[in-house]
Amino acid sequence: MIKNRQTDLSTFPIELARVQIALPLFFTAAACIIGYGWMMDQKISLAGPVILLLVFGYCLIGASQVLNILIIDIYPGQPATATAANNVTRCLIGAAATAAIIPMSDAMGNGWAYTVLALLFTVSCVGPIASMRYGVQWRRAKKEKAERKRKAKEAKLLA
Repeated sequence: MIKNRQTDLSTFPIELARVQIALPLFFTAAACIIGYGWMMDQKISLAGPVILLLVFGYCLIGASQVLNILIIDIYPGQPATATAANNVTRCLIGAAATAAIIPMSDAMGNGWAYTVLALLFTVSCVGPIASMRYGVQWRRAKKEKAERKRKAKEAKLLA
């Protein structure tokens, strides 16, 4: 590996390599959310929900780190901007979930409220799954578009 050089990832399925690690963590986290909700609904011992929160946190942090690395791999020239946009989006989704969970729990009960939350969480995996499938094509198209734009700009400057 040469210092201060980036590897060309244009033909490597980096999305597949990253997302296949994150998806099992996301689905395990969703299962923990469901289990947590039903344990809270049944008002069982505190140990069960605490253990599920521990597993949930581990899975969510692991998946988030993998996706942060993927974002940096996709936008190597703008890692701070890409990471900041990801963090803002994640915080907004967390704020929305926090604002919604109490009214949902009051209306449906804890079990169903957290089940719905976990299902929404699972549906959000459609984006990473799509990027896993089409990521190389999307990056290739983006690179070709940037190349055409660069050539058009050069031609305009030379004219």
